[in-house]
Amino acid sequence: MMGTGMRRILEANCCSQNCKVNSPNMSIFDRKYRSSLEIIALILKVASNGASRFAIASRLNTNYILLHRYLNYLTKIGFIITEVGEKQILYKTCEKGLEFLRLYYTLLKMLSGTAETQIHANVGQRACQIAVHNV
Repeated sequence: MMGTGMRRILEANCCSQNCKVNSPNMSIFDRKYRSSLEIIALILKVASNGASRFAIASRLNTNYILLHRYLNYLTKIGFIITEVGEKQILYKTCEKGLEFLRLYYTLLKMLSGTAETQIHANVGQRACQIAVHNV
């Protein structure tokens, strides 16, 4: 049984004939919510030159509870270090975190190129089908 909230989300994402959720042309970048990897990459990017928890939370537009979980995890795996200053704690991305960012952006570039190529191929294929049908 589907709740009304989920039903509204699906209805908002669907038009009368084609449902974007099941569409093969839907890009992974056409999502409303961020993945864990995307949140991690954003945290690492903001903290690359050192940033306070407040600065990271405001740049990511997220709450402290979620941010606290991610910062603890990233510190534990060695992607971020904490620097204690006189007035605040700064989080800074380590070399391991910077390597993750390089790989993450490389993958995004590869995926966006694949998605664009797939969309152009599908548009071209439909145009050929229409042309053949009209002949």
